[in-house]
Amino acid sequence: MRWILVLFLCSACSESTSPVDMGSKEASVDAPMVAVDWTLRFDTSAGLPLPIQLLGQYDLSGALFAYDQQAGMIDAMKSTGFSEWRVGVGRWEVSTRVLPTLTDGSSCVAELMGLPTEAFPPGCSTTSCSTNDLDLMASRDWFTTVDATPVTLADTEDDARYALDYVRKVIDVSHAFGAQPFVNIDLVPRALSSREEPLREAQRFSSLPSPKSVACMSSFTNGVSNAAPANAAVFAAAATGLVKRVVEGSGGEPGRSVQYWEVWNEPEMPHFWHDGWPAGADAFFSGLAIPTLMALDSYREESTKADVKALRFGVGSFAHAATAAEVIPSFDAAAIPVDFFSFHAYPKPEQALETVDEIAHLEGLLAESTHYKQAELVLAEWGPNLGGAHQDWDPESMDVPLLVARVLALGAAAGLDRAHHTMFYDFYEGIPFGLLRHDLSPKPLYHAYALLARVITPGALRLPPLDDESGRLEGGVGAVLASKGADGSLRVLLVNTADTPRTLALVREGSPVERARITRFDTPNEAPLSEEASFPLALPARSLVLIEPVD
Repeated sequence: MRWILVLFLCSACSESTSPVDMGSKEASVDAPMVAVDWTLRFDTSAGLPLPIQLLGQYDLSGALFAYDQQAGMIDAMKSTGFSEWRVGVGRWEVSTRVLPTLTDGSSCVAELMGLPTEAFPPGCSTTSCSTNDLDLMASRDWFTTVDATPVTLADTEDDARYALDYVRKVIDVSHAFGAQPFVNIDLVPRALSSREEPLREAQRFSSLPSPKSVACMSSFTNGVSNAAPANAAVFAAAATGLVKRVVEGSGGEPGRSVQYWEVWNEPEMPHFWHDGWPAGADAFFSGLAIPTLMALDSYREESTKADVKALRFGVGSFAHAATAAEVIPSFDAAAIPVDFFSFHAYPKPEQALETVDEIAHLEGLLAESTHYKQAELVLAEWGPNLGGAHQDWDPESMDVPLLVARVLALGAAAGLDRAHHTMFYDFYEGIPFGLLRHDLSPKPLYHAYALLARVITPGALRLPPLDDESGRLEGGVGAVLASKGADGSLRVLLVNTADTPRTLALVREGSPVERARITRFDTPNEAPLSEEASFPLALPARSLVLIEPVD
């Protein structure tokens, strides 16, 4: 199927201190430590925040394919720490709700070959369809078209103009999984757009590797939903009306619990911003993003309701960290109200440290800013490189577990607050990206998330290694993420990306740990193996190793 879509390195340690179990601070008998590759030292008397939202997910089709009604899926995802689900109010679908022709009537048969029946709107196939672009826009638009009269500010006060069934459904599905929704305001309804007639054509995507495939596989790229609003103030008022009605309720529907709202998705990409980039950057910022952020902030400030006061608004979901790096200082100079900045990253396995460096750079910009020292940093979409996936990495190997675990372990230390992996379920056979296959069987990445979820738990505090708070071993060949759980227990996840084993010693409160429960994951087609083990510990090549207290 086709898809677009810390540490101290110790070579001769010989400290004579008293060994302890993982769960105990009391010394037993004196015993010298032998030489090891890595020695980790921790002080568990204090800790730093470790947000469970690092274990978030991003998926396009949870409501479309009723994930909450698929037997076993909710239970399967519980072990992965599924904490937050990034969703959209209107759907930027890829390979779902596709149409058999482009706007000019040219055929998409070759580009859509192999897609299952459920990829098409009801009653459609690669050769015929009774649904068109206008029909799809009407089904996705969260603000409705009444007539040709331009929408006024007064119109945005009319409950009847809002079509919120889809966004409410996807929020309900998220809650059914026990995940908090992180909602993106992702399209301009036709009634609010500067363009009314659809234009879905390959030449719009000439800068991309497969222009016609993009146009055929992404029916939302219609030149209307991804165009600038006709009136920035009206769009901002309508977007605020959307948030208000979802959070507070309207039309007999109760309010939904949604704290995080993100304005737009990848404006640098022609899929999502018809005006182009960087030529259309001003139109995006002045014509959509900034007015909407200002209106949302005013709504929050003027409200007396606690759930509204707690709302958080962010911008971007920029395709590139470099865009966010430009936006942060420029927004800071203008004092634009932003609670979080978001960006995306799709590295190859060997590029994990580049992503961590991008996180650290952006966090540094926030720390240096005047207005955003408390702002959050969100990796709103991320995962292994989407282009040529099977050529660059094998979803059935250790490549992806090692990539994801290393980025999250080191990203947490670099200042990352939230992360949404793309995607958690192979909603069609053959999709390489999920944690779960189409039959709900676990893929190697599933086991990585299950191990991460044993360290990143509610109420846990992150414990930086005393010798190097970055958590990098051998410059990033290895990585460590450690936490003190709500029960006071120390848990440590080690990532060894080297092709050869490493040995590890663990020191807690100045005393070497003697024994612990170890869970090793180095065979991708098998579940991780747990056992009690003594230190020094052998870390297999290309492995994840979880260290927990002995039961």
